[in-house]
Amino acid sequence: MLEEFYADLQQGIAVREFLARYPSVIDFVHAQGLTSSIRLGAGRCKRLRDELSPARRFAQASAGPDDLIQFPLDCGAVDCNIVTPSGTIRKIQITIAQARERLNLMRELESTKIGRGYLGVMDDAPTDEFNRAISRPRVMYSTTGAQNTLSRAFALCIERKADPKGADTLLIDAPLNILPMIRITEIVPQLRQIASASRFPSVFLVGDGEFRQSCFRLK
Repeated sequence: MLEEFYADLQQGIAVREFLARYPSVIDFVHAQGLTSSIRLGAGRCKRLRDELSPARRFAQASAGPDDLIQFPLDCGAVDCNIVTPSGTIRKIQITIAQARERLNLMRELESTKIGRGYLGVMDDAPTDEFNRAISRPRVMYSTTGAQNTLSRAFALCIERKADPKGADTLLIDAPLNILPMIRITEIVPQLRQIASASRFPSVFLVGDGEFRQSCFRLK
């Protein structure tokens, strides 16, 4: 089922069909014993987690049901194309904020069967800093600390994705679930200011938010 899904998406399918089929594919992958592969972004599940999942959140909020969604599923700069019935094309580049933190958290979950949602270590930190953070017991974190982490992680994505390389939309997937949604919205003005420096014409932030999946247009 996963391979058929990938093959169809390379050709392009309606957003309506993409959104309808996605949950069944996720259920299938879990039923095949590939939960670890989803968590770790490994093997054939990597694009499912790193590209299709953020694109689904974006499509739910910012695409029409009759739009065509297509994924090259290659190593190019454009990860997803969305084409409207009138022929307008949106070329989307997808990146992950706090990707190394997520990997460390998922490795811990796989190893100990007990997970946590936050370390507060930036993706450009040395490996030793991640090792120290993951070796410490779980602790509470402050709202301000988590907000600062999200803002810094967002800024790092903007800095690293300095060249659109033909894409017109930057889609950043971030761990928005570390805070209540009201606390996320408090930093949206700051994120918009950071996004204004991007060379991408459009910048969006998506993530699993409180009680719902969230999508913010920041530029």
